[in-house]
Amino acid sequence: MNLDDVLLLKKELKEKSRHPLWAERVLGGPPTTTRTVTTPGAGTMEMSTPHPDLAELTDAADAAHTRPVDTVNYSMGVVAGLQAGTFALSVRIHAEGDEALAIHRHVSATATGKAPVDVRIIPRIAKRPMANPPGTGWVQSLQRPVTSGLSVGCLGINAGTIGMVLPDLNSVAMLSNNHIFADVNKEQPGSPIIQPGPIDAGGPTINYVKFLVGVLDRFVPISFIRANLVDCAVAHVLDTVQHEVLHSIAMDAHEKIKGYKPIGFEDIGRKVWKMGKGTGFTEGTITAVGADHVKVDMGEAGAPAIALFSDQFEVRHVDENKAFSAHGDSGSVIFDEDNYARGLLFAGGADTNGVDHTYANRMDYVVKLAGLDLVKG
Repeated sequence: MNLDDVLLLKKELKEKSRHPLWAERVLGGPPTTTRTVTTPGAGTMEMSTPHPDLAELTDAADAAHTRPVDTVNYSMGVVAGLQAGTFALSVRIHAEGDEALAIHRHVSATATGKAPVDVRIIPRIAKRPMANPPGTGWVQSLQRPVTSGLSVGCLGINAGTIGMVLPDLNSVAMLSNNHIFADVNKEQPGSPIIQPGPIDAGGPTINYVKFLVGVLDRFVPISFIRANLVDCAVAHVLDTVQHEVLHSIAMDAHEKIKGYKPIGFEDIGRKVWKMGKGTGFTEGTITAVGADHVKVDMGEAGAPAIALFSDQFEVRHVDENKAFSAHGDSGSVIFDEDNYARGLLFAGGADTNGVDHTYANRMDYVVKLAGLDLVKG
């Protein structure tokens, strides 16, 4: 099917899901009319945006509208069709049981005769900081110089990954997720960042001075009342800490990160790789782009905090029996085979067949909203 037909179907399904009676008509229950506006660690206020282009970008990505999170139960993007050069609509249902089946029937009925759909049920997509006991891998230990792929984190989390080390004005910066460097909006500029992350350094009672590598400089706030484009934060590396810029520990010594490239429909099927503290070096394929209303749990066990993310892309391992990412890989940068940064990994989840799906922010959005000095390729 051609791309225009797929995009028209996506628009139709999105418009239907916005209808005030959508929940009643599709799920057989009353529509949700209340809106919970809760930012963990920051009460009920909506944090200000750090970049003047945010509104323009989110409007362009159809992420600016305000919606009750409970009325969003599936995300949609674009995947490759069965024949070369064709496309299909990706639908990822974030529900279980009868609700998931009802959404599946609704999507299938709407799509009949219009465009093919790739429907998968992924009940829970969540951020991916380290949630398990520390491992013994080299990337999980204290390493100098600091560079892309190592364990890192603020004191309030367990651990994530340094996505990139790069020049930043008159300093050197580390890029990772908001939920790795700022603990989902909780930390303030100047908060300590340690390498390795707390769980790998010995737990919450450690003397962190030995592991201190930087301080939080800025982050893009995660909203819980409108869809987000990025989950990113920037920390400055201390002058006394050895560092290696624009390099990943997965690269040969002479190789460098060349810059970044945007993500487009032509990237569906592109081979990519990442280096993370959770699963190390993995290779994958971009399976979907333009995924809107990805429903991500940014909270902790037993205390969910659901946020929406739009215009994301999806990656699966080249071997679908394996996971491209897991806990601890949050903050990893996803690179193409030419060493251009394509995205910032932040979440994932398994579908009902056990296939893991990794989600990433577009690197062009990260560069613009975080104010990074990185060359466009």
